[in-house]
Order: sequence, then C-alpha cells, then structure tokens
Amino acid sequence: DGRKAGTFSLRVVRLLDTASADSCDALYLATQPAADRSGRLRAATARGVLTFSDAPDFLDEGGMVQMTVRQERVHIRMVPERLKAARLRIPGQVLQLVEIVHAR
Repeated sequence: DGRKAGTFSLRVVRLLDTASADSCDALYLATQPAADRSGRLRAATARGVLTFSDAPDFLDEGGMVQMTVRQERVHIRMVPERLKAARLRIPGQVLQLVEIVHAR
C-alpha cells in the first residue's frame, strides 16, 4: 500500500478536508494562501500530528518544521517547543542538521 521507511509504511494521500487528517501521523501543508492552511494546521496541531511545509511564513503560523531550498540545498528550520508539546521526539542527530527556531 505504501513505501517502507524502516519499520514504517509511508503513504502519500491528498486530503480534501480537515477531518481526513485524522489518520495522519505527519501532514505536509502545501504553499497556498495562509487562510487555506490555517484550519488544517490547527486541527493537526491539536492531534499532535507533525506538520511541515515550504510556505515562507509557516513557522510564524504555528507550524513545526519548515523546508526551504537555498543554493540548491534543502534547509530545515524547526520549532522544538511545538514538537515537544505534541509529544514528538527528534533524534539528536537530526537536531544537528536543522536550524532551531524558538516559538514567539
């Protein structure tokens, strides 16, 4: 049904509404108007779902992980307080590779 990532199965699903996110462990919110993302972001955050996006203001909107491409390299920014509040643990090796941003 999905690709394997270690012992996990990875499946990409396009969600049409907020309720569809109930079965997700991680949710990518595409670059779109912030108003279109806000409902999905709030619902996912309330459930402890890992949220990530490439939207420029995603972390300011309450997201957990933001990805950008600069000079042909992917850069990852992360708000550890939000991950901790969702009871998500990020391995130390990953934390060494990301830019830490603190919640405002």
